[in-house]
Amino acid sequence: MAQDWEQAAQALVEAFASTEPTPGGGSAAGVVAAIGCSLGRMASGISMRSKKADETAKAVLGEAHAAFQRMGERFLQLTREDARAFDSVMEAYRLPKEDPSRGGKIQERLFSAAAVPLQTAEAAVQALLSAREMRPRTLGSVSSDMDCAAHLLEAAARCALTNVGINLSLMKDDGRAKALRERAEAVRRGLGA
Repeated sequence: MAQDWEQAAQALVEAFASTEPTPGGGSAAGVVAAIGCSLGRMASGISMRSKKADETAKAVLGEAHAAFQRMGERFLQLTREDARAFDSVMEAYRLPKEDPSRGGKIQERLFSAAAVPLQTAEAAVQALLSAREMRPRTLGSVSSDMDCAAHLLEAAARCALTNVGINLSLMKDDGRAKALRERAEAVRRGLGA
């Protein structure tokens, strides 16, 4: 088992070190959020099985455990969507400059490239709130893991917002960009930033 995750970790860091456009920051945000959820899942699962936990605590921790699993799966899906969205932007930029549809395609794809990391940021804030809520319920021996889950989820949200910002800055349709900016601002408020 140890060798498997070590090899997977090595492959992951090599993929992010690549000079290819993807995976990039948006995908990194999704992966980091998924890892944060995995830590939350581990800490809630261990705490749930503890003899020290009463039935109410076990039920709450069980719900959190299942929620962290669902959220982690969603983050992996968003990671894939982010890479596809940015690859699509790059594809549009490669169209001939004489192509009359080029500008419209770039703008449409930039919208998607901003919307996907925004979904990641929004979901990361929700997962962060869950990690913070579960922190006092976790066993002392795994409380640091729940803290790490929260730190990773916050970092994922901030990273995703950075990617939202860069893609919004390239958009020409201020109306569409404004709606995404407002949602991004709500995420920043949720982070206390």
